[in-house]
Amino acid sequence: NSYRSAATEWIALGKEPKDDAVVDFALAHDIDVDDADQLRREYGAEFDRFVAEQPTQEQWRESARAEVEAWVAENYTFMDYLNEDFNIIDLLFIGLGIAIAFGIVHKHTVSLQVQARRELRAAREAEAEAQE
Repeated sequence: NSYRSAATEWIALGKEPKDDAVVDFALAHDIDVDDADQLRREYGAEFDRFVAEQPTQEQWRESARAEVEAWVAENYTFMDYLNEDFNIIDLLFIGLGIAIAFGIVHKHTVSLQVQARRELRAAREAEAEAQE
């Protein structure tokens, strides 16, 4: 709702609002910009689109999420993540994950081997009884 009211107030400023009006608008809505031109560039078109389309809250959230995902994909690489957020705890969890995976595979393999030996032994015993 706050975004909706801000967008409506933006439209009320007119097609080409004066710099003073834009700065006052930014202050009133706690929008952190350096000058009026920056607000026009970064928010103006978005406010215009919002008022023109009148999206539901779900549509707006989905649109905003898609825009954030696109921005992150464009501006934030996996190497950035590794440089900023990767630490020794991540290595610990990677190691634990690999160990658990190998443990599960090993346990299943041993189970299959035991089952195969039992079946082989049963087949040999049945063959020996058949020969007697």
